[in-house]
Amino acid sequence: MVLIGTMISKNNLLGGLMRLTSRLLVFFWILGFIAAFTIQSLFQHWFAEVTLWGSAPGWQTEIAIWNLGVICVLVPLVRVEDLSKKAIPGLIVLSLLFGVNHLYAAVQSSQFFLGNWLGALSNFGAAGLGLGSVLFRNPR
Repeated sequence: MVLIGTMISKNNLLGGLMRLTSRLLVFFWILGFIAAFTIQSLFQHWFAEVTLWGSAPGWQTEIAIWNLGVICVLVPLVRVEDLSKKAIPGLIVLSLLFGVNHLYAAVQSSQFFLGNWLGALSNFGAAGLGLGSVLFRNPR
């Protein structure tokens, strides 16, 4: 039990955050946007079934296009450390807002909507990593 406590101690958590470079964090966000693009473009009907929002093909396609646009903006940024560092605060805000939107939808219904809960958890997780990297050190 002591070993587990030592592994997840504050110093180890901070040390892990210190190894997350800005470029790596932005790369993780790119993967998230790729996943969102894929879901909103190729798996629209499935996503409609696992979220409170239901099907709206026009809007889902619009969201997929937006995700693709963000990917096109972030890919060149991830190649330059200083630019990646500057993108993180905006990505944190986006993830927090997406997370709140998914959480709001998830708690609105008496049904369990997997897509909304996963959207909330993944976005809050990304925002938490980004916020931790900003608060506990300057990302490299």
